[in-house]
Amino acid sequence: MHYSLLCAAALGLLALSANLAPAEGLSPEAAGELRSDPFVKEPGKDPVQKAAPAPPGEGHSLLVFETFALDASRALEILEPAEGAAARYKQMATLVRQGQARLIDLVASATKPGTRNTVESMDDFRYATEFEVNGQAAEPVSGTAFESRSVGESLGHEFVFEPGDPSPVLSYTLKRIVFTGMRHYSEPPGDPAVDQPGFAGQQADGALRLSPGAPQLVLTHSPAPGTSPAYPDAEIHFTFARFVPQLLAPHTSAPALGRAALVEYTFISLDRSSAEEVLSGSLGLDEAWHEATRLVADHQGRLEHAMAVSAEQNRRAQNSEGSELRYPTEFEPHSLTDPVIDWTETSRTEDRPSSGGAIASPPDANRVAIREATTRHAATGKPVPNPGYPTAFETRDLGYKVEQELKLNPARTAGDLSAAITFVANRGIIQHDGAVNRQIEQPLFEQRVLKTVALAAPGRHILLGTLNPPGANGVNGRKDSGAVWLCFACLSSAQP
Repeated sequence: MHYSLLCAAALGLLALSANLAPAEGLSPEAAGELRSDPFVKEPGKDPVQKAAPAPPGEGHSLLVFETFALDASRALEILEPAEGAAARYKQMATLVRQGQARLIDLVASATKPGTRNTVESMDDFRYATEFEVNGQAAEPVSGTAFESRSVGESLGHEFVFEPGDPSPVLSYTLKRIVFTGMRHYSEPPGDPAVDQPGFAGQQADGALRLSPGAPQLVLTHSPAPGTSPAYPDAEIHFTFARFVPQLLAPHTSAPALGRAALVEYTFISLDRSSAEEVLSGSLGLDEAWHEATRLVADHQGRLEHAMAVSAEQNRRAQNSEGSELRYPTEFEPHSLTDPVIDWTETSRTEDRPSSGGAIASPPDANRVAIREATTRHAATGKPVPNPGYPTAFETRDLGYKVEQELKLNPARTAGDLSAAITFVANRGIIQHDGAVNRQIEQPLFEQRVLKTVALAAPGRHILLGTLNPPGANGVNGRKDSGAVWLCFACLSSAQP
């Protein structure tokens, strides 16, 4: 059954692109070349012939990335299967069932051809970049200015369909960064040391052609063991990608929407293995919603949040809810000052005339001594400490924020939803284990982002993608929670 559904979906995509003209401005030689830059937007500069995007409301694709960890000694079982490339994912699934491999990451995102999509799960790690001595060489130095580094995972991707071909070219940029600890620098020896953070990870840019429903190995990553609590052992990480067409059946009937439409957003968290089951198979248009809500009803998942925003077609709208947090970004460090006693003393004389206007004799009898202040410094006692204090602040918005734009089809029965969803949380104070500098407290911000374009249809809960918490990235000893957040959107009329 899954096979027949995939065939039908592939034929549907083929029908969408069959009558689309090739991109103009390309020479015959350029048309046959490999893609030079997967993210080039200038017409005529990209040798791949792109099919124009499907009209609003006809469908999108759901892209799923899965990453597995496997002991390095068994890597050849995946890299060189006897049955060829198609057997890699099957062999990995077998190793997972046997407990020899484990699923460590699951990311999904809806996408339409020609649109750039982003999924991020990050911690903002703030660290000092400028320092001052606190008055004595024996004391630790203090940070006076700070910068941020995003630590976690970021995935950017784009689909390109060529005319007459249901298999898209996936262009992707994947970044994974972990915090490896603080390093101490002292030059020359004996001077106060300063701390700087260490980071490790992976950045990959590539492109490959995908077939509907068929997982393909995208890339591997071999983290150095022991560089971070996230990388305790000698492992190799294998990332597979697959896509599932999400098409609105041609016979689907729905009432026409009015001038304004309401979009409801729902966030459901599941454990990673349950989320993998939800995202497996042919995955009908709102099948993921029905399965996720069933798990919530069975107490195997949780509704994390829900919000809604209405807007008219082709108009941007947003809804944000949460709080603001002000935090210091620059500091005047504490210092020591020598105590001083300030006083002034001068003398001057004036001659006082006699009653007859003549100067009296002797003159000293008419002179008056006057004392005035003039500055004089004398240091005594012990140094006086001056406390440090912040000199500059910034503000960070916390909570949920949704930005959207809706484009309906001519019949106003479905459309394309462009959505940018952000979740930011304060996770306490950044901990610097083993740091030698005087610690200036800085907040730890967790940020999750999902930017995508997807089909929106009345009464249908469409899976937009994942909004996962960061994994084991080493910041504040963060562990992998194994949670996957699924984000759904449902369109309804906002008219009375």
